[in-house]
Amino acid sequence: MEKLQEITKRRRIKTSLMEKDGDRSHQILANLYSNPTHFFMELIQNAEDENAENIKFTLEKDKLIFTHDSPNYFTLDDIESISNFGDNEKKKEKPNMIGRFGIGFKSVYAITDKPRIISAEYDITIENYNVPVPSNNSHESYFQGTKIILPFKKEMEKKIHEILYKELKHLNINYLLFLTSVKEIDWIAGDEKGKYRRDVQKNNIRYVKLQSPETSLKYYLLTKNIDVDNKILTLKMAIQLDDENNFIPCDASPLFVFSPPKSKLTLIF
Repeated sequence: MEKLQEITKRRRIKTSLMEKDGDRSHQILANLYSNPTHFFMELIQNAEDENAENIKFTLEKDKLIFTHDSPNYFTLDDIESISNFGDNEKKKEKPNMIGRFGIGFKSVYAITDKPRIISAEYDITIENYNVPVPSNNSHESYFQGTKIILPFKKEMEKKIHEILYKELKHLNINYLLFLTSVKEIDWIAGDEKGKYRRDVQKNNIRYVKLQSPETSLKYYLLTKNIDVDNKILTLKMAIQLDDENNFIPCDASPLFVFSPPKSKLTLIF
């Protein structure tokens, strides 16, 4: 814990200097996302990057609890990265990781002022956007997994609860479409619960089925590896299918882009 204390001390000094200089960069980054539920995607993507298979959202009156079963628990480097921005060296070395730049986690500040993270022997709360400190009433035992607790902003508790309940009940299942590790997202809100699943046919991994309590979608998935700046990136394209495995034309074709800057790509499938 001495190293964590060193990080806390260093960050407090940095925060104090930033305040004296009128530097509000952390707050500006936290407000980059106009959609207050954007952090759902960020948390799912980070769980994917850590090879989690099962995700769970638990919505309570005054907080949202996010857990996943990744075997990769938090380290001091992870704590430094998630409480800062732009310095996630581990993810920079892995080209197909989604949360590469360490900024997306800031989107949780749309609903909370002090996110809490429990993983392995660590139980920390991030204060002032970038200062990790031991949590009050810290989790005493070794936690086998990762839990992120987002207590709602006091003045907005009711409104935040309403927004998150609606998002959980009607989550866009296409969030799961291009993932490879995450198979299931569970949610609980009081007496209600739901499940979103991604199933891949064992005999043909190109066929992906997405299921929710309200709908079931089937896709044909195409993948292609390309070399960009001496790194292999994986591109994916999905075509929706009907019950007879015929292609379904779509009016709009959403594009999810992740590529290094200054790169020029010609895609041929």
